[in-house]
Amino acid sequence: MRRIVLTINLVVLVMLGVSSSAFASSIEGFAEGRTDKAYSGVDDAVPLLSTFYFRFEKVGGAVDHHINSVMVMPAGAAEDMSPDAGLPMPNVESGKIALMYQDKNADDKYFYKVSHYTRSLSGVRRFNVRDVGCTGKCERLLPPPADPGSVFVLIGFQLFFTGSRDHHVDEIAVFEEEGKLIVMLNDKNDDDVFGYSIDYTWISPRVIIRTGEHSGFDRGGARVALPPGRKVIRGFHFNFDKKDHHLREIGALTSNQNLEVYYADKNGDDLFQWKVRWGIIGPLTTLKQTSGKLNFLRVHDVGTRYGPPTDQINVEAVIKLNSKPGYAFGFQLRNDQNRPVRQGMLDLLRDAFNNNWNVTIDYEIANDNKNGIIRRIWLTK
Repeated sequence: MRRIVLTINLVVLVMLGVSSSAFASSIEGFAEGRTDKAYSGVDDAVPLLSTFYFRFEKVGGAVDHHINSVMVMPAGAAEDMSPDAGLPMPNVESGKIALMYQDKNADDKYFYKVSHYTRSLSGVRRFNVRDVGCTGKCERLLPPPADPGSVFVLIGFQLFFTGSRDHHVDEIAVFEEEGKLIVMLNDKNDDDVFGYSIDYTWISPRVIIRTGEHSGFDRGGARVALPPGRKVIRGFHFNFDKKDHHLREIGALTSNQNLEVYYADKNGDDLFQWKVRWGIIGPLTTLKQTSGKLNFLRVHDVGTRYGPPTDQINVEAVIKLNSKPGYAFGFQLRNDQNRPVRQGMLDLLRDAFNNNWNVTIDYEIANDNKNGIIRRIWLTK
């Protein structure tokens, strides 16, 4: 893929500061060393990371530096999953976000752009895991989520070389793999000691309506198209192809329909491999009830989904009722703790279809959508 210059390098100079829209908080500006900025919406919910980007700045031209520390950490209490770590929990004042992009001197100007999804979601818990003394790569087994099938989502992170040292960088990564947290910060030798502090959460598949992963080999930066919707970042991995380098910029930025990635020194001509995992948060839903007779009953393969991209339900059993023309309703049929209940729901629907009984359902549906998720079913004659 050819090297591309993306619009962020132009538009960020128009308006700097904090902004918020429905269920989103965003901040951009310039700083040196660690900066703690007011961050609207961060106290209203567990904030889910959707964009981070850093770039060293110099009047008159591009500049790059060794790296000592990179940090994006919004305020908020987290459950301590590393009580014996030789590293304290992050300390960020309420209503703020802590940002850092620096070499060991912490005196170089940089631009930052960060955003989080801040809708209050029921049952979401925030966790912190941290360690110090890693070299090259660290792996940490995470306690499993309470809700099977839940998706790992990043909230914030800090990666740093210990002893106030800085280095060239080859690889930077934070992601979850089969229940393990994978963290990387290294140069080409993989022998420099680093530490990390990661805030994360698990989000129910009822809320994350779609997940995906994009990857590639590029120089400087890349942009790829994503399905429309509000994105959150589930993990990232950047790796220079040949050797290590100074860094000018690093970032993963999501929008309604795109993902942009950056990993480059001041020349922007070094090949790098990248991977970003993302999720799409579903729209606000309302619990409703309706009754009618079945005129459609379908069961299909796991993960097949039903409906168009903008009104899609991640289910395996689908029904339609004669009282709601144009609408469809469904639920999952998977080998998890809900399987006995869901199998019972399907059995009830088969009996209702065969006997023309009246069906009543409670269902969740987003405003203006025509496809909803069934929560309860009962029959009447």
